[in-house]
Amino acid sequence: MFHITVREIQRTSQDYDGHVDLKKFWDAVTVEMLSRGFIPYGKKNPFVVPLSYNNWAPWIGPQTRQSDLILNTEFQKIPTTTMSDDSEYLEVTEERLSDEIINLRVIIM
Repeated sequence: MFHITVREIQRTSQDYDGHVDLKKFWDAVTVEMLSRGFIPYGKKNPFVVPLSYNNWAPWIGPQTRQSDLILNTEFQKIPTTTMSDDSEYLEVTEERLSDEIINLRVIIM
């Protein structure tokens, strides 16, 4: 699990067409995960896969796809307008959300 806000994810370039090499991406993720066991504590992992809309690929099994090149449409979900007035949006932390859920009362009729 990781904690990241939408604003921290790198945006796509204007010429991005949505195609991602699934095999290349998941091989890179595998190397990153395996390397965590070999990187000394406090050292930066050189195999980190950066989070970006044009780099992410869903897992689709090799026997259920036609090729390694797939269409990733997640980047199309990015809001086209920028949030200029942050006061409209309420920032809710994970801790506050879990506290609110714990404090809910169940009404039995």
